Amino acid sequence: MYLLQSSPYPEIVRALDVAIRRDLQNNRDSFFLWLLISAAVVVIGVALEGPELVYETINIVRRRCIRKRPLRTPDWVKITALLGWCLVVLGVAGEVVAERFTSLADGNLQTFNDILLSDAIKKAGDAKASAIGAADASQRARGEAENAKSAALNATELGEIAHREADSVHQEVSKAADQLMQLKGEAEKTKTDLINLAVCNAPRVINSWSIGLPAAKSYVDSLRPMAGQRVFIEFVPDAEARRAAIGIAQALFDAHWNVEIPLRSVEGLPDGVSVQPSWSAGIPMHAIDAADKLLDFLHSFNWQAGRGFPTDPQGKLIRDEKVLPAEAIRIQVGLYPAVVYVNPPGQKEFTSRMEELKKEREKTDAESKRKRKEYLATLPLELRTRLEQADEEWETKIKSETSNGPCQVLNPTL
Repeated sequence: MYLLQSSPYPEIVRALDVAIRRDLQNNRDSFFLWLLISAAVVVIGVALEGPELVYETINIVRRRCIRKRPLRTPDWVKITALLGWCLVVLGVAGEVVAERFTSLADGNLQTFNDILLSDAIKKAGDAKASAIGAADASQRARGEAENAKSAALNATELGEIAHREADSVHQEVSKAADQLMQLKGEAEKTKTDLINLAVCNAPRVINSWSIGLPAAKSYVDSLRPMAGQRVFIEFVPDAEARRAAIGIAQALFDAHWNVEIPLRSVEGLPDGVSVQPSWSAGIPMHAIDAADKLLDFLHSFNWQAGRGFPTDPQGKLIRDEKVLPAEAIRIQVGLYPAVVYVNPPGQKEFTSRMEELKKEREKTDAESKRKRKEYLATLPLELRTRLEQADEEWETKIKSETSNGPCQVLNPTL
């Protein structure tokens, strides 16, 4: 890797980096395909166990409700149930193995990105050292030129030559300083680009951790004040979304929230994660506070998540407590949000227009803040202090609810 990065042909190096990253991603995708196949085997196995459950239900009804003799379960039903159980065991085992290899492939991809980041930092350090050496050499040359100028005071021609040499050295120093600033800027941009690229491709996982005993500090400390909060979790029939939903459920279990089991698989959910407080009993302040805490928690792990409204398939707000109890929260986990990190040429005009609108909005916000400040200056001190504090709290809340990451979400949930 070091020899490749030191190659005098940077185009070849960049092409090799792209090829290696593509191979690592293809490797991860192949393991992910096996994970999907294993999940399909589990679904088929569960379906094959259905006839036996039907016969057992019929016998329970006959025995307890209509007081009739239970029916004899056919042999084919038992054989089908046994086959379904075997498929479930095989599928779960396949999911465990595929999940493990998928995690290893993610780790390899992350390691490759770390190698590129380390090499970029090293190049920046080497460039800085070279520029500093050039600046020192230029400084010494300038001193020698000044000494020569002092020694040639009685000879006008020699003095003019020394003066021209000093000017030339000064230009070289300025050029070296400009090159140093340019190299530092390129190094910082490369470092930021690599970090942003890693964030945009990070999997939706929540790493559990705790520090110290007995009063341990853990990753769910921010959620524990809302212990007992009732939560319903739904996810689309997708292996990655299922893993993300299980990760959320495990974190909420650790925070002592009341998570309804089992988690539900629902078709047609939007991409990303939507946290929806119940509206069955009016404005759910407690549930909204809990939802905000959960959103802050998910944002701290770089998840695309936002607050939504609990609606039925027809888009109407759910107010029936039998469907979603009061002060409960429904969490819907959709597919991994589609994002772009680099703007494609096809949306160049759109991107430029969005940048113009962003600048206009920032200018308008700055003008509004200036007028707000002038207005507050006319109020009594106590009232002005309270309003300024409220403005700061509101601005902090808005920043916490807004995604400022480098990824451009194609179907945003925020």
